Amino acid sequence: MGTRTLLADVAIGVAAGYLATKVTDRAQTGLWHATPDRAKEQEPDVSEPSARSAARLLCERFGIEPSERELELLKTLIHYGLGAGWGTLYGFMRRYSRMTPVGAGLVTGTSLSIIIDEALNPAFGITPPSEEFPASAHVRGLLTHMVYGLAVAAAAESLHQVTPHSWR
Repeated sequence: MGTRTLLADVAIGVAAGYLATKVTDRAQTGLWHATPDRAKEQEPDVSEPSARSAARLLCERFGIEPSERELELLKTLIHYGLGAGWGTLYGFMRRYSRMTPVGAGLVTGTSLSIIIDEALNPAFGITPPSEEFPASAHVRGLLTHMVYGLAVAAAAESLHQVTPHSWR
């Protein structure tokens, strides 16, 4: 694979990941509203989105006292940066495996859910420990990230059609 092909894959992955994050935001809201109140009541009280918690913890770690505006900006950068960056995984799976777009998309989304939401966020204190959440919250998170993966697949496949670099 040449440098141009690698750069095209990364650029497509970043753009597709960004677009998929926008789609996922809407899916997450819809799935939250579809969750029964009884199930929501079993979840720990989380006062802020995980990206905002990550931004706050990052600032604390480096001794920075951000304004509310700066904290919101950093939250947005973390949220969309993670989504955009994770989109590159899709392109690498499509180029180096025999996965179909749907398969690579589902693996991309599922890996994001497991690695970030289920492992790293609790490990770094960004969210409460996973065991404090009921199964319905984990299922909702997984479904949300599967939507992300399918949206990455749709966006990347569409964007890839306008480049001269085939997946294989």
